[in-house]
Amino acid sequence: MNMATRVLAVIAALSIAGALSAPFKRISDPAELREIASAPVGGASMLAILGGYKSVIADFIWIRAYCAWEKKDSAECSASIDLACSLDPQMATFWTQGARMIAQDMPHWFLARLPKAERDEASLKLFRRKQALVAIALLDRGLKLNPDNLQMLIAKGQILISVEKFAEAEKVFAKAKTLSDEFYSRRIYASLAAKNGKFDAALKELEKMLSEAEADNPVRAALTDEIQRVNSLKKLSEK
Repeated sequence: MNMATRVLAVIAALSIAGALSAPFKRISDPAELREIASAPVGGASMLAILGGYKSVIADFIWIRAYCAWEKKDSAECSASIDLACSLDPQMATFWTQGARMIAQDMPHWFLARLPKAERDEASLKLFRRKQALVAIALLDRGLKLNPDNLQMLIAKGQILISVEKFAEAEKVFAKAKTLSDEFYSRRIYASLAAKNGKFDAALKELEKMLSEAEADNPVRAALTDEIQRVNSLKKLSEK
């Protein structure tokens, strides 16, 4: 990178940072912020000029997201998450933690803004479902760029489970378990398959895990119990 390009990169970085850190400027529109980041500078976009500086700016924006999270400022938090992910799409933590903030924390913020008489479980459930859709859309963007990212797949599957979308969650964990031999993804897949009435698929996965576990592995007892439970459910379904 020559000196002129370095100067432009610094100017671009400072322009973005200044736009997002002004003490009285409120971050509220992700599309507007992406427009700022892609604004032309000397015939190229800021993002193109920034090059390796993008991850530095993304870290700065992520701190802004966390600060907004602490203040329970959903608009600024969402917009900062969106921009951090756009600036550094390879950083899985931005996608996964951002999605969890949106799906798990924000519903409670919205509930707290309602009159006390309306703060009930039904309202919270509605907020959870709405925010889950937003969080899943964010993760789908990340997975489009990083289709085999295990962290993102697990985060998506967990959010789907939290709003009882078990069929969709099963598909997500079916892919997740092909990316790693870890116990968690495979166990959750088997549990979801059983919940969705796919007892043979669940038993196949559980029995395979049991066969792979060492004789002294404490997980064998849990797997044996789960196999018995799924077999019982299968017999009940056949009556």
